[in-house]
Amino acid sequence: MTRLKFNTLVKRTMKPASIARARKRAGREIAAMELAELRNSLKVTQTALARRMKVSQAAVSKLEKRSRNIHVNQLRALISALGGELHIAAVFPKKTVRLTHLGR
Repeated sequence: MTRLKFNTLVKRTMKPASIARARKRAGREIAAMELAELRNSLKVTQTALARRMKVSQAAVSKLEKRSRNIHVNQLRALISALGGELHIAAVFPKKTVRLTHLGR
Protein backbone atom coordinates (compact mmCIF):
# COMPACT_ATOMS: atom_id res chain seq x y z
CA MET A 1 0.00 0.00 0.00
CA THR A 2 1.40 3.38 -1.02
CA ARG A 3 1.36 6.05 1.66
CA LEU A 4 0.13 9.48 0.66
CA LYS A 5 1.02 12.74 2.28
CA PHE A 6 -1.99 14.43 3.88
CA ASN A 7 -1.77 17.44 1.53
CA THR A 8 -1.82 15.11 -1.49
CA LEU A 9 -4.87 13.31 -0.12
CA VAL A 10 -6.65 16.61 0.54
CA LYS A 11 -5.99 17.79 -3.01
CA ARG A 12 -7.39 14.57 -4.40
CA THR A 13 -10.51 14.53 -2.24
CA MET A 14 -11.38 18.20 -1.70
CA LYS A 15 -12.25 20.88 -4.18
CA PRO A 16 -10.16 24.09 -4.07
CA ALA A 17 -13.14 26.06 -2.71
CA SER A 18 -13.56 23.53 0.12
CA ILE A 19 -9.86 23.73 0.95
CA ALA A 20 -10.04 27.53 1.06
CA ARG A 21 -13.11 27.42 3.34
CA ALA A 22 -11.42 24.92 5.66
CA ARG A 23 -8.25 27.03 5.86
CA LYS A 24 -10.28 30.16 6.60
CA ARG A 25 -12.23 28.39 9.33
CA ALA A 26 -9.03 26.99 10.85
CA GLY A 27 -7.52 30.47 10.83
CA ARG A 28 -10.54 31.84 12.68
CA GLU A 29 -10.36 29.04 15.25
CA ILE A 30 -6.67 29.65 15.86
CA ALA A 31 -7.26 33.40 16.08
CA ALA A 32 -9.96 32.85 18.67
CA MET A 33 -7.67 30.87 20.95
CA GLU A 34 -7.78 32.16 24.50
CA LEU A 35 -4.55 33.09 26.29
CA ALA A 36 -4.79 30.10 28.66
CA GLU A 37 -5.31 27.76 25.69
CA LEU A 38 -2.31 29.30 23.95
CA ARG A 39 -0.15 28.89 27.05
CA ASN A 40 -1.34 25.30 27.55
CA SER A 41 -0.74 24.43 23.90
CA LEU A 42 2.86 25.57 24.36
CA LYS A 43 3.09 23.41 27.50
CA VAL A 44 3.95 26.34 29.76
CA THR A 45 2.55 26.51 33.30
CA GLN A 46 1.25 29.72 34.82
CA THR A 47 4.10 29.55 37.32
CA ALA A 48 6.75 29.21 34.61
CA LEU A 49 5.18 32.03 32.61
CA ALA A 50 5.03 34.23 35.71
CA ARG A 51 8.76 33.62 36.30
CA ARG A 52 9.54 34.61 32.71
CA MET A 53 7.40 37.75 33.02
CA LYS A 54 8.77 38.56 36.50
CA VAL A 55 5.26 38.69 37.96
CA SER A 56 3.28 36.47 40.33
CA GLN A 57 1.34 33.39 39.22
CA ALA A 58 -1.81 35.19 40.42
CA ALA A 59 -1.05 38.06 38.00
CA VAL A 60 -0.85 35.58 35.10
CA SER A 61 -4.13 34.03 36.23
CA LYS A 62 -5.80 37.46 36.19
CA LEU A 63 -4.48 38.20 32.68
CA GLU A 64 -5.99 34.93 31.42
CA LYS A 65 -9.52 35.61 32.70
CA ARG A 66 -12.01 35.87 29.84
CA SER A 67 -13.73 38.96 31.21
CA ARG A 68 -10.44 40.78 31.79
CA ASN A 69 -9.61 43.85 29.76
CA ILE A 70 -5.88 43.52 29.10
CA HIS A 71 -3.57 46.38 28.15
CA VAL A 72 -1.58 46.03 24.94
CA ASN A 73 1.75 46.27 26.78
CA GLN A 74 0.66 43.44 29.14
CA LEU A 75 -0.39 41.29 26.19
CA ARG A 76 2.87 42.05 24.37
CA ALA A 77 4.87 41.02 27.49
CA LEU A 78 2.87 37.80 27.86
CA ILE A 79 3.27 36.83 24.20
CA SER A 80 6.97 37.68 24.33
CA ALA A 81 7.42 35.51 27.45
CA LEU A 82 5.84 32.64 25.49
CA GLY A 83 8.42 33.16 22.75
CA GLY A 84 6.19 34.99 20.30
CA GLU A 85 5.68 38.44 18.85
CA LEU A 86 2.48 40.45 19.03
CA HIS A 87 1.28 42.05 15.79
CA ILE A 88 -1.82 44.23 15.80
CA ALA A 89 -3.65 45.08 12.62
CA ALA A 90 -6.77 47.00 11.68
CA VAL A 91 -8.54 44.97 9.00
CA PHE A 92 -10.77 46.78 6.50
CA PRO A 93 -12.59 45.35 3.48
CA LYS A 94 -9.96 46.58 1.01
CA LYS A 95 -6.81 46.84 3.12
CA THR A 96 -5.10 45.90 6.36
CA VAL A 97 -3.04 48.37 8.35
CA ARG A 98 -0.46 47.05 10.80
CA LEU A 99 -0.38 49.15 13.97
CA THR A 100 3.23 49.08 15.11
CA HIS A 101 3.25 51.86 17.71
CA LEU A 102 0.82 50.35 20.25
CA GLY A 103 2.04 49.13 23.62
CA ARG A 104 5.67 50.14 23.21
